Amino acid sequence: MRLWLLLLVLLAVNATAQTGVNNSILRTALRTPEGYQQRLKDERYEGLYARDVSGEILEVASLTYGEVSYELNDRAKLKIECPLLRNYKTIGVAGSSFNLNKNYRFDMLLSPGKRKVIPISASIGPNLIYAKYLGIYGYLGEPENPTTYIPVKVNTVKSDLQLVLICNRTLESIRWKYICSASDNSTIYHDGPAPEKKSPLFMLGNPIVIPLHLATDMIPGSVVYIRLETKAVGDNTWVPKDIKILIP
Repeated sequence: MRLWLLLLVLLAVNATAQTGVNNSILRTALRTPEGYQQRLKDERYEGLYARDVSGEILEVASLTYGEVSYELNDRAKLKIECPLLRNYKTIGVAGSSFNLNKNYRFDMLLSPGKRKVIPISASIGPNLIYAKYLGIYGYLGEPENPTTYIPVKVNTVKSDLQLVLICNRTLESIRWKYICSASDNSTIYHDGPAPEKKSPLFMLGNPIVIPLHLATDMIPGSVVYIRLETKAVGDNTWVPKDIKILIP
């Protein structure tokens, strides 16, 4: 009897994992047709939710080749392609809005070399989630706590690699450095070029673009370890955050 119960639990856990659902988001989903939920005839979860205040100073918002781009009309589609990867059958793909008064998110699984299409008319369009306010990234690990980030393609032409972060506090300074597995000195951090600063401060909720394409040793097949350090207004302490990225 205990063996059967264990098998049922394992099957339930596996079935949940296959959907790519973010359970933290699901618990705070709006209880309306626009709320975050599994969409009919599709494995993706998509919709609006009530956002909790994050304890992190910086969050990964997007990691893509090229900018996220689409039009807000009923016939438009958001096309997301997973790059070719060895040793992985699927990866998670997530998208979230930022710097808006609505909290939108989608979650799904995607196989390497495959593409999925999200109809703009399903949720993005009706909620006026413009492309400049939507971040998308691939990942390994749990949706709530990715262990490794993977860039995805959001158009047909492979463009520069873009890492976009979101501030959950107003920051005075940001600096970053990285170790790349493709480098000869893979145990030594290299300083990364400073992110563009459009005002004296990095404001709460605003996107910050980290210029990964300027680091020439980030070649396909390498693993990049990024150490971000931030200093908030009125605080002289540098606070670190580590991000691991797999370059396809």
